[in-house]
Amino acid sequence: MSSGAKKLRVIGVIVIMLLVANFGYQVWERYYAMATPQHVSREPCDLQDKACRIYMPDGQMIQFDIHPRNISAEEPLDFAVNIANINANNVHFSLFALDNKEIQPQHRVMEKYSKHRYRAQATLNHSNQDNEQWLAIIIIETDDGDIAAPYKFQLSK
Repeated sequence: MSSGAKKLRVIGVIVIMLLVANFGYQVWERYYAMATPQHVSREPCDLQDKACRIYMPDGQMIQFDIHPRNISAEEPLDFAVNIANINANNVHFSLFALDNKEIQPQHRVMEKYSKHRYRAQATLNHSNQDNEQWLAIIIIETDDGDIAAPYKFQLSK
């Protein structure tokens, strides 16, 4: 084998090794890095006392609030969402009665009233159960995908 053929063979082996390494990195980045869990920080909170916040690992924050603090059924409630470090295209929320599956979920698009603040009104449907549990899921639509933040609360006694 001539020296030119040996050099060409070595260069070919190096190129193949680089392609295999690049492929391995691409697979790792796409599947392993995305599968690594990101920890979300949630401060303990009761929506009847104060607004509740969720902190995302990227420095993003979602705050959810309900007024009046005395959360009751059959009265209009004001729902507010404040976000930080999120470029939202649209924000909406869904309300689910956890104790009574007969109550239909409610879905509302939230109105943007300042740069990172959204609001909507809704009235919770009532059942005959005391301390009824509700789940509000805030959905924030972004160019990178949707973000969902769940908040659980109950009616005032």
